[in-house]
Amino acid sequence: MGHEQTNHRFLTFRIWISTLLMLPVQDCYLSVSTPTVFAIQQSSRLSSRQLQKLAQSITISIVSGERGGSGILIQKEGDLYTVLTSQHVVDAGKAHLIYTNDGQSYPAELVKGVNYNHLDLILLRFRSTKNYITAPIGNSLTLKEGDEVFSAGFPVEGHSSQVKRLVFRTGRVSLLLRRPLKGGYRVGYTNEIDKGMSGGPMLNSAGRVVGINGIHAQPLWGDPYVYEDGSQPNDALRDRMRRSSWGVPIETLARLEPPMMTPKHLQNQPRGRRATTKPIPPATSLVDNLAKEITVQIAWQNSHGAGVIAAKEGNKYYVLTAGHVVRGRNELKVVTHDQKQYSVDMKAVKTWEGTDLALLQFISNNTYQVGVLADYDLGNEDRVVFVSGTPVSKKTVEQSNRQFSVGLLYGGGIERAKDARSFAFGYDLIYTNSTSKGMSGSPVLDSLGRVIGIHTAAEGDPTLIKQKTGEEREIQLGYSLGVPIRTFLALMQQDKQQISFKIQTSLPPRLSAPQLDEMMTSSFNLEPPGSGSDEFDWLSYGNKLLRSQKYEKASTAFERAIHIKPDFYQAWYAKGRAQRLQRRYKEALVSFNQATSYNPTYDPAWRELGDTLFALNRYEEARLALEKVVELKPDEFMAYRGLCNVLGELGNYAQAIKACDRTIKINPQPLQYILRGEIHRNMGDIQEAIKNFDTALRLQPDNPFAYQQKGVAKSQEGNYQGALADLNKAISLHPDNAYAYGERGVVYAQMGNRLAFIEDFNKATRLEPDSASIYSKRGLARYHLQDFKEAIEDYTTAIGFAPESAHIYYKKLGDVRTAQKDFEAASKNYTEAIRLQPNYTPAYVGRGIARARVGNHLGMLEDFNQALSLQPDNAWLYSYRGDARFILKDSQGGMEDYSKAIALFPQLGYLYYMLRGNARQEQKDYKGAISDYNEALSLKPNFALAYNNRGLARVAWDENGAISRVRLAPGAIASVSSGLYINSKQSGGTQKDYERAIADFTEAIRYKPDFALAYNNRGFARYAQKDYEGALADYNQAIQLHPKNALLYISRAFVRSARKDDKGAIEDFNQAVRLKPELVDAYKDQGFARPLQKN
Repeated sequence: MGHEQTNHRFLTFRIWISTLLMLPVQDCYLSVSTPTVFAIQQSSRLSSRQLQKLAQSITISIVSGERGGSGILIQKEGDLYTVLTSQHVVDAGKAHLIYTNDGQSYPAELVKGVNYNHLDLILLRFRSTKNYITAPIGNSLTLKEGDEVFSAGFPVEGHSSQVKRLVFRTGRVSLLLRRPLKGGYRVGYTNEIDKGMSGGPMLNSAGRVVGINGIHAQPLWGDPYVYEDGSQPNDALRDRMRRSSWGVPIETLARLEPPMMTPKHLQNQPRGRRATTKPIPPATSLVDNLAKEITVQIAWQNSHGAGVIAAKEGNKYYVLTAGHVVRGRNELKVVTHDQKQYSVDMKAVKTWEGTDLALLQFISNNTYQVGVLADYDLGNEDRVVFVSGTPVSKKTVEQSNRQFSVGLLYGGGIERAKDARSFAFGYDLIYTNSTSKGMSGSPVLDSLGRVIGIHTAAEGDPTLIKQKTGEEREIQLGYSLGVPIRTFLALMQQDKQQISFKIQTSLPPRLSAPQLDEMMTSSFNLEPPGSGSDEFDWLSYGNKLLRSQKYEKASTAFERAIHIKPDFYQAWYAKGRAQRLQRRYKEALVSFNQATSYNPTYDPAWRELGDTLFALNRYEEARLALEKVVELKPDEFMAYRGLCNVLGELGNYAQAIKACDRTIKINPQPLQYILRGEIHRNMGDIQEAIKNFDTALRLQPDNPFAYQQKGVAKSQEGNYQGALADLNKAISLHPDNAYAYGERGVVYAQMGNRLAFIEDFNKATRLEPDSASIYSKRGLARYHLQDFKEAIEDYTTAIGFAPESAHIYYKKLGDVRTAQKDFEAASKNYTEAIRLQPNYTPAYVGRGIARARVGNHLGMLEDFNQALSLQPDNAWLYSYRGDARFILKDSQGGMEDYSKAIALFPQLGYLYYMLRGNARQEQKDYKGAISDYNEALSLKPNFALAYNNRGLARVAWDENGAISRVRLAPGAIASVSSGLYINSKQSGGTQKDYERAIADFTEAIRYKPDFALAYNNRGFARYAQKDYEGALADYNQAIQLHPKNALLYISRAFVRSARKDDKGAIEDFNQAVRLKPELVDAYKDQGFARPLQKN
């Protein structure tokens, strides 16, 4: 699919490089007593073991007729215990049994006289002479999105009331609603909740109950996502809601009658830090009033555009507008909000080639409000924005009405550019605001009323629809497009123009998804058309719903329009967009095909068709659709952008780069260079990728995404220090970008720095608690750390958060199990990916490799033949099949496949020769491997990795072709974490072998001075030659570059032991064990007796 697109060959390449209070019942208040052991302060944090022990003590199991679930012991008064649970757990007309943690069962009854006000809560009570711990109650008002929470409960077996053991699960708060859903649900969290866990506790890190479990993620039936007032969230928010489990916050007890919790009691809670809820920005009306003051019309004969007052010097005002508003005009007038008209000095109008902006001047002695310009990175978040301008009408300028439009600015980050909107990206600003003819040049305002951009265009041409009366009506179905203020300020700095602008650089408050939904919904008039409405009315209504992210209702509205006019191609097109935004790609395909059949020249439908086919992995058909767009509209850069992606996925890299080049020629903005850099990086050309990212940074020096992508590229070539520098810069420019923390966490994992890896992913999951991409990225990091069990857990979590992308994560699960050498389980994962997405080539490749590992030659060929039928020009597929053939000892077939890869894409010949050398070295064909490394170096003389790998081959092969007894770490060849490491039982090859290997490692270091692996390997070779001083120097340098790599300390310990430095050897061994405790057992039998004995 369009998002999470990763070159899967390059994953392998990377591995080569990196191998409450008081509670009332009835009429009396019951004080909650808490044993001393759990009488903790709100700010104290319990360990996982303490939390689990507490949960086990306070959580009970409930059986109620045919129903069942969990509950919380919240109060004890004498021998009378009170239990809080979910109302849907209890069958009111049946007997109720309580099972406590000691295996005892007690009959229970409902607490009478309580009005639950339709909340999904209920109280039970039972009697026991035993002393059970009651739950400490917390303050759920302190919760924030991203906070860690813990859930407990007793899942049931299928439809049986038979209880299982208590389960305890961790997660984070993903959503907090200001308006509760029906039943009182307001807290969304990522913890997995099974049937039977309803009514169980949600604990904070201090061990206090802050909520009650109730709704599990991805429910198969029913619609729990309805607010108490009967309204519904938009579809984007609903989609996020489905990913989360839901709980009723504990403060909801105050809404019972009589209240189980009062405001006074809530105030008496252990304080801690109350959640710092960021205020919702000024009301829409306040921004509207400000916009009215700063928005102007720019008029000429019979028409007009718009602009914003951007600066004032004396009685001279500067107006910023779109370049096409002023170009070709002989005379212009500025019309201010008070309907005063001022002539424009046409000689002073400033425009810029290649950028649709203009700055003009007018003179007035009146005082007008000047807009504040916002200069900050827009990041990858969706934000509420406003557009202010006056559409063209038949009325006079004095009578025209200004339009104030609310919409959503789509985040421009690389990760967001890979979702369902992928090909629409590339413009600097993309927003859903409704804009009309006459609004070009209008200011785009943020939630604080500051100008973040200038509206310049709309996606596609306006749709003109002729009514039966003969009247034409116009509607804009595509996104609105603009140029950011940052671009304008950069142009002013470039021209060294000295004008005093009001500039602010602070970010507006970050709104949560529920806040965004609330602002959007309250700003739209979403009343459906009345009886007698025509197809245009339903199209217009559906368009409003689409822009407010109510995609399902929009689709229904478009169907009404189609029912009135079956050949209404614009409605078919709009319906397809609504379906695609719901990820209903197959249905969208039908709609776009209908649109193109009714109007074969309607290019927006062809482009959306290509985008949808791309999402379905039907790349060849997507290519044909996008080429149709180019045929209809030769300068449509988004079509070329789409072709760049599609051709890249087809493995036709030469044509993909040409399409990217065309995109840049038409639209030479930083984002285009970043995207072309991604194509180069995915195909393995790291240096060319970095050049593109550098070009983007020259155009926009503070672009955080360019730094992020550059850091990822550097990590792929093993330049971890350089990668960290770039990723640190990206984070400093955009501190709330979870994906940058994730990428840095992967780099730390590659370096073996577990503590930093954990810190970065804790930050990433706090920022994006329910992001499948973040969990997938953590799975990759754990893969690098060889924490395979945890990697499997992360990929499984990702499947739950993004089931529409499950094929991607099943493929990655297969990769992990292949690394574990569990090829049967791996094949099952790949097969599931193929079942979900039959055209997903990487899954065929993964399964083909797994089948080769178990000697299934026929199965391997079947998988690769299928992959090549889908992507016949993909050189990487031939290299993969070459690997598989080498595994099966079919050396001739492997050679032929790699030769085919080189012929298909000779630009990467040096890389394919090196990879073939790696494959041959794995099969212990060291002579053949050295030959391939020689070829790689003849094509790229400064290829440090080829020198390193050739050195490895020389160490492992003596002149007689015998294998020297050198310890290669599992999966070795080119990684600091899996290179050559010393043990006391190895013996060396010939003196000449080591000398040539040392020369190769030295060349690798010359071309790549921070190449820690080469230092490690040279240290190994020098140790084998008994050059202990040289070996020590190399290991010192390797450790300086990678201070968290335990195996480096082990190797240096051997060197120090050989130098009779037992104290230093023991220090190194101790440090290695601190970093990786399992090394103790691994080295007990490895000849490291003396340091161990002295330890």
